[in-house]
Amino acid sequence: ERWRAVVLKWMRQADRSKHESGWLQFLLDIGGGTGASLTGSGDTLLDQALLRRMKYQDNIVMLFLFFAYVGSLMFSASLAYRQASNNYPVTYYADPRSQTATVDGHDLGGFTMAFNQTPKDVQLQVMGLVPLPPLPDFEWLGSRYRIEFSFALDLSQWVVRDGEPPIPRSRSMIAMEEEETMVGMPPQDLSKLRDWLVGNSNDLAYVDMVKEIEWPGWE
Repeated sequence: ERWRAVVLKWMRQADRSKHESGWLQFLLDIGGGTGASLTGSGDTLLDQALLRRMKYQDNIVMLFLFFAYVGSLMFSASLAYRQASNNYPVTYYADPRSQTATVDGHDLGGFTMAFNQTPKDVQLQVMGLVPLPPLPDFEWLGSRYRIEFSFALDLSQWVVRDGEPPIPRSRSMIAMEEEETMVGMPPQDLSKLRDWLVGNSNDLAYVDMVKEIEWPGWE
């Protein structure tokens, strides 16, 4: 009890002091204690000082929480920026859902070499069908069947371009490969594509390339 009286006397004297600056008093209020008692001390000046200290300390805690929240947002944003940043030089790119081809530049040969490759997912679907009585679950050529078995054969290795390969000349291998990627494309389409690559100024424009697979007499 004597120790509590000494502490209260010291706090009263500190609050009544007129020789301390505003910032020093503010720092003392932040670092000073508020006591463990839930009731007032009976001294008006001391109770006001305790309330002022609790107010300043609550404000400092809220300020620290705000800075921590902003810091966490900035840290998360920096991580997202680093993951999304990409300095790779790309002028055109394919739909990532189908392939990952890219090309840098507006050259027709480089464009066809990147995007006019043979399809990689060509399959022959084979199904075994068994005729069924009424209430079947599959219909083919006017009759109803049940699927007995089913499998697919990968034909990607046997897909070739529909056209004559370029005649070998005394040029670089890259030029020969670029000419080979143009085989099978109609000349009018190549001319339109060349003009579009040179004259297009719309960054949101895109080219829709349609590749058809044919197998004459496969049945």
